[in-house]
Order: sequence, then structure tokens, then C-alpha cells
Amino acid sequence: TGSIVNSNNPIALISGHQCANSPGSACDVILEQSIPVNSWGNTHFYSNPPHVSDYSLFRVVSYYGDTVVILNGMNKTVLGPGEVWEDNLYRNGIITTDKPSLLVQILIRINNKTVDPSLIQVPSESQFTQYLGFTTPTHSGANIDGFNNFVNIIVKSDERDTIRLNNQQIIININTSTLPSLVSESIITDSDYTLLIVELPRIEALYFITQERDDSSPMSAIVYGYENFETYGYAAGLSLPSSQRFITIQPFIMRQLGGQIIKIDLPCQSGSIIIDVVRIKCRYGLSRTLM
Repeated sequence: TGSIVNSNNPIALISGHQCANSPGSACDVILEQSIPVNSWGNTHFYSNPPHVSDYSLFRVVSYYGDTVVILNGMNKTVLGPGEVWEDNLYRNGIITTDKPSLLVQILIRINNKTVDPSLIQVPSESQFTQYLGFTTPTHSGANIDGFNNFVNIIVKSDERDTIRLNNQQIIININTSTLPSLVSESIITDSDYTLLIVELPRIEALYFITQERDDSSPMSAIVYGYENFETYGYAAGLSLPSSQRFITIQPFIMRQLGGQIIKIDLPCQSGSIIIDVVRIKCRYGLSRTLM
């Protein structure tokens, strides 16, 4: 952890451990594709599985010198380049840094049970997005009943009622074998965000998280689950801003389309740049069109 990898051409970097474990768990492989430094963020909302005793190991990784780490409003440490701060954290909260940083989560307990570890890249607030899709796996190992699946959704509190999971409101359902069910809802301390923890059926399935309003704020989701000998977890989606972009066009919403002319002024760059093709992605309801 903390190693710096540079390249003269675009690459993907996969990191992890071939035999990671936590106290009381078995050894397992953990792997994640690393987020590039120029897409890191300053504010991370962390969350855990629903039981009061559930917790995870959270690790902050720095790239920049003198990076101040703040946990729920309290200064914890100052990190140098490549250094880390980590702690076992319960429930939910906020980790902020005065310079962009990376936050990873290693699952330790789910539903009051010690599980094999799983590594998750936790999205920063700048990586939140408006539309998320994810899948739950089929059974693995000795447990033919399938994984116990969950998704933690972080959304602006005043937009909680606009969230839809596969076009359905997120509510408590008695029949969790076939329907997703809300198992926990809480305000993240000292923030304007709400955490929804949803239990998902123990089957292989495809899900989409959307919002009813086109002008809704971006959100985040962490998907995870466990069975007898396996655990999984991942971020359902990441929007990765990059300082290497030539231009950034701020999104805007048009309520009605049909015959209107859309005009966008693009900032000029230094030097001569010839643009042969301009592509614009528009969204109509839940569909998208590339023009």
C-alpha cells in the first residue's frame, strides 16, 4: 500500500493480496482496480452492513504531502506521500482530507458474523453519479442457498423519496426471498445525506438504481454479500473526473425537447486543436441517445 506507479501511456492497475484475512476469518484473495490519482476526492462517506456489531477496516491512502485526515469532524493524523491511516469503523460517517485521497474498505463482519475479507474502493463525493447498475452473483462454494446480498445507497436526504430500485420504491418488504427490502435508514452525521441499506434476494439478478427527477443530485452505492466460504463487495458505479480532459461541459436539464436548438459555448484551448467529431449524450426518461 502506498506505492506510486507512473507510466507514459494509459494503463490499468490491479492491486490486492493473495491470502488476506482478518481475526477469526479464513484466508482469501482480494483484488481491486486502482483509481488514478487525478480522479481522487476529498470527501468520503463510509458505511457498514446493517447489524449494530458489523464493522469494516477503512484505509486512507495519500499521494500528496501533509495530507490532513479528519474523521467525523476530528483531526486524526497528517500523512506524507504514500502513507496510510486505517481504523476499524462501525455504522457510518464522513472521512475528509484537505488534499485528494483514496479510501478503501475491507469487510470484516456482516450480520454479526465474521466473514472472509473483501476489498472495496469507496467512492468520494466527487465520484457520485446519477444512474447505477449492478448484479448479484449466483451461489458459490458449499452454500447452494446463495449469497446474502445487500446494497448500501447514499443519497441526498431531501431526495430520498425519489430513489427507485428497478423502478420500485425502496420500502420494507416481508418476502425478502423475492423482493428487495429496506432494513435500515439513517442520516449520516453532520451531512445532508441519508444511508439506505437494502437486503436483496439470494439469487443472481440485475438491478438499476435511478431517481425520478432529472435534476436530482448524484448518489453512490456499495454492493456486498457473503455465504459460507466467500464474500464479495464493490462500488456499483464511479464517475471519474480527470484533470487531463481537454474540456468539461457542465450538464444541464431541458424539460421539453422537440425542435429546439441547443447551443453550447466551448472554452478555447491554447494552441491549435481541430475537432472532427462532436458527440453529445442525451437522456430521455431512462434511455440515452448518442448524437
